[in-house]
Amino acid sequence: MASVQPRPPKTGCSQYGCYLSHTNDCGGGITGEHYVSRTVLEQLSEPVVAIDGVHWLAPGERKIVGINSLTANILCGRHNSALSVIDAEASQFLRTIKSIHASLDSKSLSRKRLVSIVSGEALELWILKIACGLFYSKIASHDRQQVANDHAVEESLIAEGLFSKRWFPHCGLYMRAASGQTVRGVNAISMAPATLIHEKRYVGVKVWIIGLEFAVIFDPRGASPTQLAAEGWSLRPTDISFRSKQRAYWLILTWPAGVPSRVIEMTASQ
Repeated sequence: MASVQPRPPKTGCSQYGCYLSHTNDCGGGITGEHYVSRTVLEQLSEPVVAIDGVHWLAPGERKIVGINSLTANILCGRHNSALSVIDAEASQFLRTIKSIHASLDSKSLSRKRLVSIVSGEALELWILKIACGLFYSKIASHDRQQVANDHAVEESLIAEGLFSKRWFPHCGLYMRAASGQTVRGVNAISMAPATLIHEKRYVGVKVWIIGLEFAVIFDPRGASPTQLAAEGWSLRPTDISFRSKQRAYWLILTWPAGVPSRVIEMTASQ
């Protein structure tokens, strides 16, 4: 995928309110940004979307809201523009997932195995961007309390992941599929912060969207391989298998050399 680093030369400016101001490369003043990319929200439903996991809703409560209401002033214009490539990649990913749903639901008698390829790195950065949006817009909550009010976050780790694509061991994109998990989704998104309760530290985010469950852990203090494996999470999956009685569809996620093969199996409900 294309670089999300702002174009040189570096500005040397720090914009108050931009969550990447510590990089001293801001410009264009503060701008409104969607907690979840607008292009992705439009793939879910236009002009409204179902959302939960935010502090103004009770645990488990879901509400239909307008896409335009899910914004906050959390990025400068320069960084907002540079990160837009992530939004475009995420939108393409959602279009691919929707086409898989449609293919599995079709009445075709074809048994041909279908394959699509997407960027795992782009998906990883998009979930990281969601983690930033939830925290810095003060939407992320635990027990209906805003996490940003009393939790620390390691901003240098976020910048490393976004701009250098460097992650500590066991950090990055996770995905899981519980036994009997259905791929048939609804136009809704659920989000929950990943925190270290005793340290009051924000370390990542969990996102459920169109029947798929993702997490990104960017702080190694929150990356426990044993616990994550016990909960069914796989780090940087390379293949996602979608199956129904009639069809099989493989989604290949590309990664840098050296990432071991990991397969997630999804079963379509009938």
